Amino acid sequence: MGLCHSLYYTFGEMQKHKRIVISENTCFLNAIVMPIRALLFLLSLAVYGVAQALPCLSFISVPTELALEETAAGKMSLDTFDDALVSMSGFELTMYGGLALLLFWQVAAIGWLANPAYWCSAVLFSRQRYKSAAIASVLAVIVGGIGTTSAYHYNLPTGSPYSSLALQSVLPGFWLWLTAPITIAIASVLCLVRPIS
Repeated sequence: MGLCHSLYYTFGEMQKHKRIVISENTCFLNAIVMPIRALLFLLSLAVYGVAQALPCLSFISVPTELALEETAAGKMSLDTFDDALVSMSGFELTMYGGLALLLFWQVAAIGWLANPAYWCSAVLFSRQRYKSAAIASVLAVIVGGIGTTSAYHYNLPTGSPYSSLALQSVLPGFWLWLTAPITIAIASVLCLVRPIS
């Protein structure tokens, strides 16, 4: 009986030791993963801020149908359209995109809705609602990508009845802007895969 009791005691100690080792490993992993989560979150905010300062999209001024009619009637010359590129920073696009969406209901301005989706994902992430943050950030990427590419098909108004802006190319600021919600999505998934214990 002493031998059985001794084996049971040893097995019990092994289980206890195993729990301690698992607990220590979990704490060690959380000690590594938590700073990575915080770093990714701060990186996302920094990338978004830099994208606001950089040129994101370049446009070219094109004549509208009214301008083409005036030209055909001999009342106007197409020489006023010099094919000069107009680059807009992320900040300008954030300001004008919101106004274009609210006031003019421009289809191409739908990409602006990625900004509030990103802001929501950042707030949700900071409140440790990781699943909702992941969904909002993926939504921001989808809306931002589709909305911006739609600007290739729909011209934006310039305030003049004779010209509009056609999207010519996407610039590095746009890719950084799109990287910000992707980073939040990665950080959120990391939090969901390795929850804090």
